[in-house]
Amino acid sequence: MSIIDWAKKYMSKKGQWTKIYRPAAKYKPNTAYQWAINNYRGKNYSYGINTNIWSKNPTYCSKIVWQAYWYSSATAQVGGMKQPLVVSPYDLPTYFNSRPAHVGTWSA
Repeated sequence: MSIIDWAKKYMSKKGQWTKIYRPAAKYKPNTAYQWAINNYRGKNYSYGINTNIWSKNPTYCSKIVWQAYWYSSATAQVGGMKQPLVVSPYDLPTYFNSRPAHVGTWSA
């Protein structure tokens, strides 16, 4: 989904916002992207929040992001990322030992 389509769908009310972060290169963002595509695109997983961070089904948006970076980064596998029970979207930047750079805020 493009950022424009996402904003139209989820930021329809004035005053809503989304922060945009860029993780450090050591977290391999291109590999994380590819992991997410390979593991979630076209799949029919159900939406649901549970405390099994490792399962793909059910899933939710911030869990997919966390999993993509966890599984794609050798740094993460040796302790470079925190392992939460539930991945909160607002806390997502804090799960990285090297906090992602805040590159912008998208406002409606």
